[in-house]
Amino acid sequence: MHTCRSVWCSSRCLAGAGMKPVCDNPTYCAVDTKALYLGNTYSLTYPRYRTGTYVPSGFDSIAAVWNSLCAYTATANGNRAMCNTPSTSQAWREPKDFNPGFVCGKSIQFSTMLGPLNGVSGREYTFAIGRVDASLANYNTGMAAACKTIHKDMKPICSNPAHCKTDANALYIGQAGDLLALGDAEPFSAILQGKNGVATASYQFQVTTSTPLPVRYAIYAQYVSYRGG
Repeated sequence: MHTCRSVWCSSRCLAGAGMKPVCDNPTYCAVDTKALYLGNTYSLTYPRYRTGTYVPSGFDSIAAVWNSLCAYTATANGNRAMCNTPSTSQAWREPKDFNPGFVCGKSIQFSTMLGPLNGVSGREYTFAIGRVDASLANYNTGMAAACKTIHKDMKPICSNPAHCKTDANALYIGQAGDLLALGDAEPFSAILQGKNGVATASYQFQVTTSTPLPVRYAIYAQYVSYRGG
């Protein structure tokens, strides 16, 4: 998340960092492609709706960021946006009257715990989808470079242990075969917290190649915690 403190910085927030303004209220912008909707049930600029079951699990740790700020509401009220003013309530304001800033965000990462396999200990990984610069001649060095733009500790995931299991520039996660070959991709699991009609459940995922994968994309990862196994 990033907090913009003026209307001027919104273009840098959105274009420069690949971010979008966080949607204040799903009624206004849950399906707006210009905004980032977090799953909140009501308005984020109203303090009582930034707690408990109104927001996704984990939001409490960042809820205070919205104190005294405004938030994106699309075309809900013309030139106005909803703002947390006074501090215990909210009101519609124009930039010339009240311009404390707003929150931008982007979603590029997902995490899961993978168990031990083929000599690789069980670890929690954070993954992200990156994009290689199409002007580069070497796909693999391009992946490594793109990975570093996401996080300095990330590496491209090794597709096949026969090719890059011991490569210091790649991350091998223990799979026996090629992750891009149909049927070889190891399934992975994650518990997703329920929100807005979708129950909390443990899901199992698997990448398949029943349709061609998008070109010039790769998955990068870093392990964020270690558990022996």
